[in-house]
Amino acid sequence: MVPLPSECRESKVRYPAPWLGKGGNASSFQGLPWGVDTFHSNVFIRAKNFEYQFAIAPGFWDWIDHLLYNGLLICGHMVYEELQTKEGPLSDWIEKRERYFLDPENREQTAFSRIGSHVSSYYRDEMVRVFLSGVDPWVIASAMANNLVVVSMESRIINPESTSKIKIPNICDHFTVECISIYSCMLRTKAVL
Repeated sequence: MVPLPSECRESKVRYPAPWLGKGGNASSFQGLPWGVDTFHSNVFIRAKNFEYQFAIAPGFWDWIDHLLYNGLLICGHMVYEELQTKEGPLSDWIEKRERYFLDPENREQTAFSRIGSHVSSYYRDEMVRVFLSGVDPWVIASAMANNLVVVSMESRIINPESTSKIKIPNICDHFTVECISIYSCMLRTKAVL
């Protein structure tokens, strides 16, 4: 994959470099102290709206470019499609990076089916319909199928029966998929903005 030199300012941002400049294939990074991540859409949306707005925190977006280019962040194309619906700088930013957002393969579809079976037997029908029609189960399915770490800004619900929305961390817990916040991800990757 070709980097985005006109958009990346990586020379201004420090990262650990155990991969010695290798690009692309996530399997090249076995043995890193952190795993390969997959981001939920809300990470991008919240960053753009709050703590890491493009104008005040360009280093955050450089860090994401770094993860994408080096195969340390793998996102599904449904995340891309959801972010494309947002007008403004996030839509512009994401459009230039479509090549890094992958279509689901058979193993993700199999994991999605397992997720669908679980939520259908545990949650109310309307909640299941909303959850399965969105990007959330695909983020989890990608993590399940590819041994990835889910990065989400959602919080676990102590009593899932009392909520009106199925939460990613709760489903990740059920399938023993690690789910962390963006802040934990930044600490693990030793991001310095």
